[in-house]
Amino acid sequence: MTETSSQIFDLLRLQLPVAGQLTRRDSDIDVSGSLVGHAVDQIGNPMLVVPLDDGEADIADDETRGIRLETHAGTRPLELRQLILRCTDRKLWDQFSYFADDCLASIRTQVLPPGVACLDVLGKWRNLLGTMDRVELSVSQQVGLIAELHFFEEVARARPEVALESWLGVESGRHDFVFEHLAIEVKATTSRDRQVVRVHGLAQMEAPARGELFLYVEQLERTPHGDSVVSIVDRILDLRIDRRKFLSQLALLGFRLDDSDKYRANKFSTTTSSSYAVGADFPRITRDLMTRPEFIAYVSKLEYSLDLSSLSQISAKAGDAARLLVARAVGTVG
Repeated sequence: MTETSSQIFDLLRLQLPVAGQLTRRDSDIDVSGSLVGHAVDQIGNPMLVVPLDDGEADIADDETRGIRLETHAGTRPLELRQLILRCTDRKLWDQFSYFADDCLASIRTQVLPPGVACLDVLGKWRNLLGTMDRVELSVSQQVGLIAELHFFEEVARARPEVALESWLGVESGRHDFVFEHLAIEVKATTSRDRQVVRVHGLAQMEAPARGELFLYVEQLERTPHGDSVVSIVDRILDLRIDRRKFLSQLALLGFRLDDSDKYRANKFSTTTSSSYAVGADFPRITRDLMTRPEFIAYVSKLEYSLDLSSLSQISAKAGDAARLLVARAVGTVG
């Protein structure tokens, strides 16, 4: 199994160098006789050392928070000039590891010169690594995201190639997940006695143009050993998905890896997970209930609570509902 940059940086930090030196480990990627390598400095900051081809221009880039790209002369006999990619912000170490993995994958293809390949990858990651204003997620927002990520995780384990494409709620889609023949809206509640969820707008409980609509609900309670948003994100990042795209979608929802410490303590366990077929007999407020179609233009915002406690559900055992819906959506239990 190929080691990740994160694993290699962790190993290198077990033997930190003295000031002014690096602890380095070469990879198997050869650039004109010199090897690309991982390294850490005396305080553990991670680096990627990338030899530059003879014809490549020197590269310098310090426009991204906590990340510097700078060209240096080779430090070993007959060694090429080196592009040093360095992370100096501890909060960005995790993102930098994933960024480094993408750089290595791009260099290995040899489609672009190594330095150009790193700049190209940096351009794609810059918004995630750079400074952007954001507001901390509230506890209720974290609860909703935990349920949504639980469902995403089930999809990613069953069919990783369709997980990101089906997750449309992050882009203000009508439903959270949309597949070829069905859509799924995900809700969470921390109510112990009643399964009450909030519905937003007239369209959220309307079936897609093609196929069925299902409502997936998780009942969560705060526990010391449950899931936080961070723990689920960590598991998903270990799956076979496009990490940069996944982190970009999370950023649209207000979550970034460098804010992880704010959310680790908020842990919740799923007591029940349920799913409901949203059909003609399902209680909801939709546009077709309007007595006159032109009245819809006057409804600028609509939110209502839906008590599901006495409704017939497909599954009430924690974990089963998501797996059954994913199997129905993508044709495999996973």
